[in-house]
Amino acid sequence: MRGYVADNQQLALTNKARVEAQTGAAQGEAVAEIEFQDFGQVVNALVLKDY
Repeated sequence: MRGYVADNQQLALTNKARVEAQTGAAQGEAVAEIEFQDFGQVVNALVLKDY
């Protein structure tokens, strides 16, 4: 699961930077709705074995 967790952690940091760059959220302004295209790819990347 290490790779899955690392990918999700990196995605969180990347998305935080996107929000701050696009909205000025770093200065405490309201965050507009931003679509994160990578979110579904990373979240759905975990496939569990059938037991």
